[in-house]
Amino acid sequence: NLKDWWAPDDLRKFRAATQCIARQYSRYTVAGGLHVQGDLVTGEAAADLGGVILALRALHALPAAAPGEREAADREFFMAFAHSWAGALRPEQAREQVTADPHPPAEFRTNGTLADDPAFQAVFGIPASSPMVKSDRCVIW
Repeated sequence: NLKDWWAPDDLRKFRAATQCIARQYSRYTVAGGLHVQGDLVTGEAAADLGGVILALRALHALPAAAPGEREAADREFFMAFAHSWAGALRPEQAREQVTADPHPPAEFRTNGTLADDPAFQAVFGIPASSPMVKSDRCVIW
């Protein structure tokens, strides 16, 4: 029993925000130059971005025990996120994944998500010119 629960303006804003993600991920390529299908992976990529942002907010809700502890905890948080997606795919697997899987390849789940998060840039002091910083960040939540 599907019911459209969106207010028209909210739906328009959400679609615009997720189109940003679709465009971003469509620029990524795997072995052989095959592009990730941005429209296919948008749901998972949006969930990754929202999850990282909310998880960091939850971490910040904890009391800091000592000066400088928050910055160290933030660095560990982002490193743990990146490590959670560490791995390798054979080129054939990567090409198959971008053809039919609604999950972006792990490399882009990490780099794409973090490039959209200004907290990641701030914690590591990454210059704006770095490929790990998007000048046109996607903002959904």
